[in-house]
Amino acid sequence: MAKKKSSKKTAKKTSKTAEETTEESLDDEKTAEIEQETSETLEDSSNVTNSLDLLDTLNYSIRDLPGVGAATTKKLVDAGYNTLQALVMIPPKIIMEDCGIGDKTAANIIKAAREVLNLTYVSAEQVWQKRKNLARISSGVNSIDELLGGGFETGGLTELFGEYRTGKTQICHQLCVNVQLPKSEGGLGGNALYIDTEGTFRPERLIQMSESKGLDPRNVLKNVFTARAYNSQHQIILIKDADQKIP
Repeated sequence: MAKKKSSKKTAKKTSKTAEETTEESLDDEKTAEIEQETSETLEDSSNVTNSLDLLDTLNYSIRDLPGVGAATTKKLVDAGYNTLQALVMIPPKIIMEDCGIGDKTAANIIKAAREVLNLTYVSAEQVWQKRKNLARISSGVNSIDELLGGGFETGGLTELFGEYRTGKTQICHQLCVNVQLPKSEGGLGGNALYIDTEGTFRPERLIQMSESKGLDPRNVLKNVFTARAYNSQHQIILIKDADQKIP
């Protein structure tokens, strides 16, 4: 009887061990599946993030566009279209007029540029991940920075509107100075491009503002590039030529 009890106990123990081994095996399989899914998710997220970042890659050359001949490429470059980003953001009609090409050719070029840049839908979470890293430029006024969520954000447009002599031009002048400050002081350590549509740009104002910030006025003026725009069409041309004219 003792031997039988021992046999049953051993059998139960062996059975339990087999069950534990099976459960561990299943757990390993589940872990492997989760790791694989996580890897694929991260890869997909990385691909989408990269597609978002392409819009910020200013040196993505027009010569990388497939299916466009040398003659057409030359027309695009001569007209100021040096990046694929410019092509996907300009209306086809303007490209046709600037380059002297037909509507079908313009449509095909824009379509090809969009395919290369891989413009597609993304999730709100992925947009949020990108926006968390946006740099901002301080206006120098705490109340304005608070309204803007920390300052003027890069990678976008901010419109200032108001009545005459309410400080819109002064803010633009101040930003030309503030952008040159280090990040620790609310700047980006960068340069500024000022397109003057009203003839109100004043370098002497920049000198005053730079002195109040303890900056060398001469260096500040060297880092601000300006042009006078006389109409909307001229303004578009100046924007397209900006990357060629500014070091």
